[in-house]
Amino acid sequence: MSEEYPSVITPFDIDPLHSSNPFYVSAINQIMSHVLPPHFFEEEDALLRFHKMLPIFSWTPMGEPPFDLSFFLCCRFRPNVFRFFYEMVSRWLIPGKRMNALLQFAVDFGIPELGEQMYVGGEVKVRIESRHELAIMEQNLPIIESEIRLGVESAYQANRILEIKGLSADEKTAMIQENITLLVKKRPQDFDYDVLSEMQHFLVLCKNEFKAAREYKQMSRIICVHYLFRKALRICLEAFPERRYISAKIIHARLNGKEKVVGIVLGMSYLGENEIFDERHILGGVQTLIPDARVVEGSFFANDSRSESTRMYYLEITKKADIPLSLQETKLLKQELSGVLKSCVEQRLNPIFMPPNEEEIMRDILTLSNQLKFVRDLPHVMISFNQQTGEALEFLVVVLRVVRLHCRTLAEFFEDKPSYLEIIFDRTKNVGTLRKKYNKEASVFKVRIRKAPFLRQDRSVDLYKARQGISQELTRVMGEYRDYNGGTISKEAELMTDLCRLLGPKAKENSFLLENFFYSLSPATMRSILEPEPLRKLFHMLLDIEQDELAKDQPCHYQIQEDSNYFYMLVTSADSSFREPVKKAIDDLKISSFQLATCYVLNNDLSCFGVISRTSDLAESIRLRLAVEKAMTEWTDQKYSALNY
Repeated sequence: MSEEYPSVITPFDIDPLHSSNPFYVSAINQIMSHVLPPHFFEEEDALLRFHKMLPIFSWTPMGEPPFDLSFFLCCRFRPNVFRFFYEMVSRWLIPGKRMNALLQFAVDFGIPELGEQMYVGGEVKVRIESRHELAIMEQNLPIIESEIRLGVESAYQANRILEIKGLSADEKTAMIQENITLLVKKRPQDFDYDVLSEMQHFLVLCKNEFKAAREYKQMSRIICVHYLFRKALRICLEAFPERRYISAKIIHARLNGKEKVVGIVLGMSYLGENEIFDERHILGGVQTLIPDARVVEGSFFANDSRSESTRMYYLEITKKADIPLSLQETKLLKQELSGVLKSCVEQRLNPIFMPPNEEEIMRDILTLSNQLKFVRDLPHVMISFNQQTGEALEFLVVVLRVVRLHCRTLAEFFEDKPSYLEIIFDRTKNVGTLRKKYNKEASVFKVRIRKAPFLRQDRSVDLYKARQGISQELTRVMGEYRDYNGGTISKEAELMTDLCRLLGPKAKENSFLLENFFYSLSPATMRSILEPEPLRKLFHMLLDIEQDELAKDQPCHYQIQEDSNYFYMLVTSADSSFREPVKKAIDDLKISSFQLATCYVLNNDLSCFGVISRTSDLAESIRLRLAVEKAMTEWTDQKYSALNY
């Protein structure tokens, strides 16, 4: 019993009884028989389901070479859609070989029961000559299928796919394709045919000027390194998705076959949607190692994968005056660049809308006014962070002072001693008197300072240093004053200075890690009252950590030291989730906050939790150590049981 198909019409058959109509109807039914299951149209709502299934792409069963293989397409009508289908099958089914089409057929048709929508049915038949061709085709067919499904639905996507497939007359593009195809054949253990997708993205995203100035072998190398980096990052992210990975490769390159430059090929994993990393961040990392490095204009390239948290980059650098990098500088980049760039990722933060709080300003004025009790008292000042803009930081300054006869205004101070600060005066008014003779004057103004000098290595803003810079500049302009809300900050700065002096050259070599370590100390009062020597000892323990200390069967590592007055402990793991159970175990001991300081910092992709206990009691030290070890044992058991499950 023959299968029933819906009635179809062709746009060129004015007369349904035209002699050619039965032939085309039969051909359309033949295509449908290959792209749809048997007896499909005998089922309920088959026509509607057929419309929703489009586009449909299928092929006849594969046999033993040599054999003929037909590919069928059924999709919604779009001009020139069959040309795209034919090009994809004949040229890219086996990359590097143009397949001879034994048969090519296409017809536009409509199904009256589905309305006026027109459809396209087509067939292309090719011959598979050998087992080698069959193996390549089977590997490449899933990629071709996905690209055909995408291209037949959108003219833009079809043109883009054909462009990146290299169907233009660009000989260099063709040579890149040939070079990579040959590499796949030579090194199948490293490269699969999905490297062609990496090549496609690279070729379409690169500007023509970029491709014109660089050799095809160099661009082939960039594509292959990006492909290998992406594969490696996927494996790493499966094991530790919460960790940052950056892979870097330094290559020697030439521009226009003459000028020598250094190319930096990067692969990076992203941890969040709000992270920013582009040309200026890479250059910033390079300049920490080579201060006079500069970017070769037009060399930056970024390839984002929206389906996963990996991104690929390429950048070329040279030195000012176009001086090539030395061998020592190139070696330094190879050794240090990956680690430096991990701290250069910037976090995009939404700006905060916070209208001026007049109640707080009046409270600050009242507080400072109550502190002014004698005529010879120094001016009292409060400096508070207000907001940041794209280029500047803004602080709010409240000044209370006793105004005596012939006393200059604050505006006159700044006129006499020009400052790099931008001063925006808000108001000045009297808020009381001393001895019924001398006025207490309150001045409120905003201070803006350039943000760039206070950006840390990870592009975060160091507000402490910015405030300190403003405080020093106000002292130069206004003279000595009492910094009412800067006492704690001053004490912290003194302790940090003493710690840097004790550490010597190591402080400068590890400045970013040292800042993170110091400002992670908890409770915050310990950043003011601890002696610098115990901090030096704990920081040295932190510097001694090496990543290879953590064996696969050892999820954590301990360091313990003691002296006559302090007990030190540092717990390290590649998994940061141990932090909370350890902190809870310590809190449960209810040790006085003046006796115990903790810190948490990342070092070489390892999570490090440090403890400083101010005690000479051996029993107290043992109790603390056992509590931490018990928490870590329970955490480890829970992790392993979850993995085994």
